[in-house]
Amino acid sequence: RRMGWFSPFQAAWINLRAMFVYGADFFVYRPGIVLMLLGTLITMPFMFGPVTLGPLTFSFYWQFLGGALAVIGLNGYLMGCLAQVFFDYTGRRTARLLEVFRYTRTCLAALATMVFGVVLMLPLAVKYVNGGLKLTGSLEGRNYLFLSGVFFLMGGFSLFAFTLLIHAAATACTSMTWRRRAVATE
Repeated sequence: RRMGWFSPFQAAWINLRAMFVYGADFFVYRPGIVLMLLGTLITMPFMFGPVTLGPLTFSFYWQFLGGALAVIGLNGYLMGCLAQVFFDYTGRRTARLLEVFRYTRTCLAALATMVFGVVLMLPLAVKYVNGGLKLTGSLEGRNYLFLSGVFFLMGGFSLFAFTLLIHAAATACTSMTWRRRAVATE
């Protein structure tokens, strides 16, 4: 029964919500991988400076676009992995993801990625401090390294936070499964 002109839109939104919630890994996992790869392919050539192809010169803004796509893609991929844990009723996907993202190994990889990002940021930071807390002149290699460092730092932190969350989610989901089984057998 219709309850006004808005009811078809409300029903459509309820259906969309169900598809987005129960298919969260579909909407973020694979698109995240694609964005991460695309962003990485765009960003890496600019790590040391602009790239000229014929009459076109691609520079800082293209690197920024690629880095943003890579970080957004990484976060989409990681959230898709979390969604797989939440909707894994057999426990197989969770076990596989916990094997891939082992706690200590992944935390060390995240730390190494963040340290690498900071190392890339150091030359421009030193120039900034030595220049009286001002950056002058045109873009140079240090600027490109700094921006790459920012993206490595963001990616490393995202990986670290994801590691904490996936292990917490796996623990919580496992304990809920055991509680459900115990209630079902009583």
